[in-house]
Amino acid sequence: MGVFLATYQVTADSLFLNRMGDQLDKAFLVAGAMGMLTTAIFSMFQNWLKFTSLALGSVALIFLFTLSAYWLIHYGNPAYQDEFIFALYCMTGPVTAVLLLSFWGIFGRLFNFRQSKRLIGWIDTGQLIASILATLIVIPFTTELIQDTSNYLLLCAISMAVVCILLFIIASTFTLSKNDPREFGITVRQETRLVKLFSDPYHPGEPEDQSERHDQRHAHANKPKAPGPAINFLLRGDAMNRG
Repeated sequence: MGVFLATYQVTADSLFLNRMGDQLDKAFLVAGAMGMLTTAIFSMFQNWLKFTSLALGSVALIFLFTLSAYWLIHYGNPAYQDEFIFALYCMTGPVTAVLLLSFWGIFGRLFNFRQSKRLIGWIDTGQLIASILATLIVIPFTTELIQDTSNYLLLCAISMAVVCILLFIIASTFTLSKNDPREFGITVRQETRLVKLFSDPYHPGEPEDQSERHDQRHAHANKPKAPGPAINFLLRGDAMNRG
């Protein structure tokens, strides 16, 4: 997955900047908007489908999109090649969002909290190493073999095929917690909806005024504490001696 992200990003950036660098501002806007839209759609389908099925379907669609982009750039109508490259660049936002959501969703359902704390550092290191290898080693040393930059899309497709195989093995071999949306209660799904986040930004009973929250914390900190058991014992002993 790290090889795909690095290779796809470099390929899309190179093709776009070489042909349509003057439209970079529009491409940034479209890529960001499509990334947010894709995240919302992914979250919506997460309430209906098993997460493994959703992740496998998303990765398969990215695999088909990569092959389609390669075919359209090489064999499509040359009059629409700029539009193909523009779409290829704008899809960096949705592709990155979907892959990261799928990866971390599988990771969170495959390991418990204690295991995640031990593994998460190694996973970030592995992703970084894969990106470095793809960007600084694989691409520079294969420029003599791959003359056309768009041919790197085939490498992206191969890496996505490997991801599909690995996801299928994980889904069929291991038991993932909270994989089926029916495992969540209706209340949980309603409270975690995206619309709920924007409609109710504050917790019930929490004061909205920042100064009011500060006053409550200050009053709680200055509240006199009750004496402990040892202090009570000494006070009782002193009272008996006086009597």
